[in-house]
Amino acid sequence: MKPLKNNLILFNNFIDMMIRCLPSYQLQGQYAYKPGLKRVLFLSRFLGSPHLYFKSIHVAGTNGKGSTSHMLSSVLQENGYNVGLFTSPHLLDMRERIKYNGNYIDKDFIDFFLKKIKDIIFTKQFSFFEIFTVLSFVYFKHKRVDFAIIETGLGGLLDATNILKPLISVITSINYDHMEILGETLYEIAIQKAGIIKYKTPVVISPGILNNKIKQLFYDIAIIKKSNIFFCEKKNNYKNIKLSLYGFFQVYNMITVLKCVSILKKYNFLINDKKINLGFNNIIKNTNFLGRWHIISYKPKIICDIAHNEESMLSISSLISEEVYNNIFFIIGFVYGKNILKILSCLPKKGNFYFCSPGIFRGLNINILKKITINDFDNNGEKLYFKTVEKAFLRARCKSSINDLILITGSSFIVSDFLKIYKNL
Repeated sequence: MKPLKNNLILFNNFIDMMIRCLPSYQLQGQYAYKPGLKRVLFLSRFLGSPHLYFKSIHVAGTNGKGSTSHMLSSVLQENGYNVGLFTSPHLLDMRERIKYNGNYIDKDFIDFFLKKIKDIIFTKQFSFFEIFTVLSFVYFKHKRVDFAIIETGLGGLLDATNILKPLISVITSINYDHMEILGETLYEIAIQKAGIIKYKTPVVISPGILNNKIKQLFYDIAIIKKSNIFFCEKKNNYKNIKLSLYGFFQVYNMITVLKCVSILKKYNFLINDKKINLGFNNIIKNTNFLGRWHIISYKPKIICDIAHNEESMLSISSLISEEVYNNIFFIIGFVYGKNILKILSCLPKKGNFYFCSPGIFRGLNINILKKITINDFDNNGEKLYFKTVEKAFLRARCKSSINDLILITGSSFIVSDFLKIYKNL
């Protein structure tokens, strides 16, 4: 089947329709969340069950699943494999979610896909994520990928991606996030993540999971499913590997990827050790990975990171401690449902905090954020409040000098807003 010729007007109409008409958790939150597999199975079968036509690796977790997926893609690409990559959320372009060897999905293929499903797209009340999940499957089948690395959206058990029959299931770190949907305890959240463990399918568990009760849960489910389970150890031999992503949690993700690679070798896939190193060294180059300790400029040093919970903020704090600067300026905002004070407690107090609100429905209103932080969060610098990321950044740029650090964080939507406005300033 041949994609249609690129039609920018049709593509833009498609994007507009997706945003305005389909429920999107990324934009609307839990009101748009549509758990369950019936709709996505129906759509996939309508299109010939494309998810059965490629080898996949399925990745779930709270933190690190995006980094792990991109690392694994880069390693496999360096070894000559054609790799499909499905991740979320996106920062600038919806096509970031679906990549082939690091390149965004073709616009003309989205046109083609839309024409195929236009008669049923609203009849079954599909969500935005379900549509994009099946779009990725159709695209990867069309591209005849050697591997597709598929990241879950939320949880795992009821996630649209969970119709896969993967070669390997991967679970990265578990932390408090999306509790309104996944559960209020780490154990409840872990049950949802464990839903991707499949019958007689090896499962790899990140060294970032330290809770013994959760480890036992994963082990028990793997036994029931007759699946080999591998708990990664922190003491792996990785000292000679140059990793192009920063932070101690990225080392956990790297160890997880190394275990996946060792399993693939046992399946007789050819993977060269030297090219493994190249894969870890060229992650951004090979996959167009954005938003993780993403250095924008150097004088002053401007960095953005989508860290949005306690665990990821601890990693950010560790990276900040390695930086040399005179003053630090935080451009920071959140979506609803976060434990703001706990997240902020992970960051150094000595700094200027410019709070702002992301420009989406889920964005935490700046007046509410002010009530939370005005008296209960103390810092040793300016503490100011802005309605937009742009206004907060303009203040930081005005106050900073070439030896200062500006960090944009708190939410993928804060980073997205910043990246959209930065190139125009």
